[in-house]
Amino acid sequence: MRDYGALEAAAASAVERFGQIDVLCANAGIADQSRAHEGDPERWRAVVETNLLGTIHAVRAVLPHMVERGSGHVFVTSSVSGREAYPGEAVYIASKWGQVGYAHALRQEVADAGVRVTVVEPGIVDTPLTRDNPVVRPLLEATEPLAPEDVARAIVYAYGQPPHVVVSEVTVRPLRQKLPNFDPSP
Repeated sequence: MRDYGALEAAAASAVERFGQIDVLCANAGIADQSRAHEGDPERWRAVVETNLLGTIHAVRAVLPHMVERGSGHVFVTSSVSGREAYPGEAVYIASKWGQVGYAHALRQEVADAGVRVTVVEPGIVDTPLTRDNPVVRPLLEATEPLAPEDVARAIVYAYGQPPHVVVSEVTVRPLRQKLPNFDPSP
């Protein structure tokens, strides 16, 4: 996601092999649980470059093919954290808010070209990334988290709409999920 040249080559290879790209799911992401005055700036760079710039790179690599064809669907996987702030993950939250803003601006930019854009904002999802993180794991255990299939169903729903309909935003979260607080200060 951070290497635009690799994404551009992958998109060109997909077009060559399959003739077209119908869907892009920009879904890569990493997190950081640190306080704003204590975090590692290099980790923050990785978070922003992966989550926000990586999304922008993936879209840029695929979008010319979709615009040329006059159809396609871009899914930007953000997070509930792209809408709601809480202590202890400020840089991650900023990257996710950036994805939300980017997706809405992109949707307006490419609508007349026949390309749909949907931003997907899941709550906590039980994946190896969350399960293996000792800071995040208690959040999984405190609720019944989403499964990846739950998020996939939301994407399939948005994709399945008629071509003249765009579901611009889908938020899907566990029924009883509370906002986290990763800030250990009193």
